[in-house]
Amino acid sequence: MNCADLIDPHLLHKDSPKDVLIARPRLILPSFLSTTIGAEILAGNAQDQALFEALYSAQDGQYVLRYLPLKISAEQASTLSTFEIRLTDFYTECGDHFILTAEFIPLQAQRYLAQHFQGGDAEIPSDQVLRMIECLETLAQWDKARQGSYLLINDTKNYYFYNKQHEHVPGLMLIEVARQAMYYYVYNYLGHRRGAVSISIEDLRISFNAYTESAYEVEIVVQQAQGLRRSQPKSIDKCANFYQNGRLVSRLWLQGAVIKLPLFKRMRSLNYPQDHWFTPSDRLPKNILVHHADSVLQARLSLLSVLGVLVTHQAGAIDWSTVSTVSLYIEGGGFLSLPVASTCSTGESDQRVLVFGKLSKDQASELRETIKCHCFFAGQMRWAAASSPAPLAHEQIVA
Repeated sequence: MNCADLIDPHLLHKDSPKDVLIARPRLILPSFLSTTIGAEILAGNAQDQALFEALYSAQDGQYVLRYLPLKISAEQASTLSTFEIRLTDFYTECGDHFILTAEFIPLQAQRYLAQHFQGGDAEIPSDQVLRMIECLETLAQWDKARQGSYLLINDTKNYYFYNKQHEHVPGLMLIEVARQAMYYYVYNYLGHRRGAVSISIEDLRISFNAYTESAYEVEIVVQQAQGLRRSQPKSIDKCANFYQNGRLVSRLWLQGAVIKLPLFKRMRSLNYPQDHWFTPSDRLPKNILVHHADSVLQARLSLLSVLGVLVTHQAGAIDWSTVSTVSLYIEGGGFLSLPVASTCSTGESDQRVLVFGKLSKDQASELRETIKCHCFFAGQMRWAAASSPAPLAHEQIVA
């Protein structure tokens, strides 16, 4: 697979290429166009006219993609492999023949039909496909949404999806594949920029027509659920169709909201109660630096809250009243240094609670984000509130 077929994991809200489950992004041309639309394109510049004539041919009052037969006789249909294609997914039976009725046909089905009826491949260079679609989108009467095609990367060594032997692609994997394909679609075809917005899934439905086999290519076609073109919508309504061996095997619908990132961060910010304490996960390094007087104590982070931290230490007698700052290291984010206003004992000689002083908005936000991303709820404890000379009000903790 060449570099052009690979997708940046960050575009799919992933950090590692190992988590990317789709590749080979393509657009699909319409199977047929009306004579009115064809006439408008042919009235344009010579380059676009030549491209249109190379891709479409006039047949029975419409323009049909050259690689696709408009009509297939019953006799011709009988020569098609029922394993390679389910013709009725794309053609409708009319008496003694079948007629093309699917506005868009997945690329794998296009390839099979082209090879069977023309003895050639249906591969059209991506730049030509894009140019033809851009020509269509300049027309006032063209309101169709783009159809995005992707290839499923089916790694049967993937621990999450293939921790046991499967003879088919797991349904959970198909859901994640559809989500990735839809995110790619949103950031490439709807005018939204990755990093400026976040996508929040509100509703998800999936239907399985058949098992998706692990041994054969799977193509995912993503489109707007209503099929209409949109630009920078505030909500998304997408449909992902999974095709294998020229037949629809699964379909997934997703509805959600497109939220500007600053608003999303405010919506996802939790105001944790001060007596809620959290255990750091393996993603948060346990070593912590306690700055006191003119020295630094290396301690172990045991618990964390918006009120303070519980540290385990092996220090001798130190003057805890001189502690000024505590620093946590966050992988990918660097050190988070927070002021300490007071300390108190838990009754254990090797433990100490360090109570935060007044935090800036940025510090408070980063602390909440650290708890949300790297910690697990451990219980309600009141050491600091009970031991502090005066209970700390909320506004003393968060600016």
